[in-house]
Amino acid sequence: MNYKLAPTMYPDEVQRFENLLRDSPYDTKLVEWGSGGSTCMFIECLKGNQQLVSIEHNGEWYDKVNRALIDHRNRKNTAYLFVPSEIDIKFYGYGFPSEENPCYNMQYINPETASNRVSIFDADIYLVDGISRGACLATIFSKARKRENVQVYVHDYVGRQQWYEWACALFPRKELVGRTLCKLGF
Repeated sequence: MNYKLAPTMYPDEVQRFENLLRDSPYDTKLVEWGSGGSTCMFIECLKGNQQLVSIEHNGEWYDKVNRALIDHRNRKNTAYLFVPSEIDIKFYGYGFPSEENPCYNMQYINPETASNRVSIFDADIYLVDGISRGACLATIFSKARKRENVQVYVHDYVGRQQWYEWACALFPRKELVGRTLCKLGF
């Protein structure tokens, strides 16, 4: 499929998410930290009452992705949140170790603390692909673990295991799926 912004994922990972949404119930909720081509892919794949919540910290990137989503037929099923870091995090295009520091990113990690218009810890699927990934994973673990069949994915895990493994170890199930993707479960 062609998307307004192409996902920066390997083809098998794109296929996994396309199939996941296609095969999920019509009321599935997906939350992602870190927006971009994946957001364009997800909004395109939404069906029925499926919902997408996407959280972004970088203002320039938020504006670019927002322009790609603005007139989409599934925009009404999408909450696109701009939650900036309280400190300047340079955008490198790919992960940088300093982006993992959760200090000054608490509202990004848990946007429910900043807005009562969104709930995120009642989702069925999570994709963690932004800053402070370890802290996002730990927060998902603490707030969503009582829900059944929750699926949690960490993008760019392979090659950065030392960055995220402490948080991945919280989850009882871990499986590598795709070239860089790790699936976690309760």
